[in-house]
Amino acid sequence: MRCSFILILLLLVLNAEAAVWRGTLTDADSKQPIQGATITNTASTLFVLTDERGQFNIEGNAGDKVTFYCPGYRTETHVIIPGLDGIRLNFAMRLASRELQEVVIKQKYKTQYQIDSAERRAEHSRTLARKKSNIASPVSFLAERTSRRQKAIFRFQKDFARLEEEQFTDSRYTPELVSALTSLSGDTLAYFMNHYKMSYDYARSVTPLELKMWVMYNYKDFVRQTDSLRKLKIPYEQNSGENKR
Repeated sequence: MRCSFILILLLLVLNAEAAVWRGTLTDADSKQPIQGATITNTASTLFVLTDERGQFNIEGNAGDKVTFYCPGYRTETHVIIPGLDGIRLNFAMRLASRELQEVVIKQKYKTQYQIDSAERRAEHSRTLARKKSNIASPVSFLAERTSRRQKAIFRFQKDFARLEEEQFTDSRYTPELVSALTSLSGDTLAYFMNHYKMSYDYARSVTPLELKMWVMYNYKDFVRQTDSLRKLKIPYEQNSGENKR
């Protein structure tokens, strides 16, 4: 009887210490939310990713160490403090130092995106090389403001830069990758990728492993949402393509 009482007491203590740690992660300088950062409980190896608002919820016990990792930022480590269950805490990360030694990297091969991008830049090299004049050259400065041709050139440069960002993001966040990780296909795959869009900055900085983690994190959210719709008997858009045929 005494052993049973001690066991129950220990279980109660452990349950009391278990908590859901809630937080919001932002950039220390810009105060903007950081999306896609990896929050890991090193004791349980459980991890989550911050959402578009920089928010996260992670389970842990008092005293567990939690690491905050995001490419380009200094990795942070915090300890779960008892009594904060249910309170959303604010965390901030600072950019890592950019003062790096010069390193020469020789790439053995180029991706298809790099090949296509080089061809596009070579084809439009003269247009892309055109620079805007500043107020130090008043004649050229005013001429550019009134010339339709010059306006068209600078508009093309802006559209070209946007297209390059889209092409790069598409080269990393591909239907083949998502399908291999989630088994989604057809209209459902297209809906998923359109709903969970990846930003250019994140595509540029994320590692292949972090990219896969990001896809799977959003896939879990996707499954949870679609299951909720089915329980509510709300038609889901994945069948829309079949209904039209």
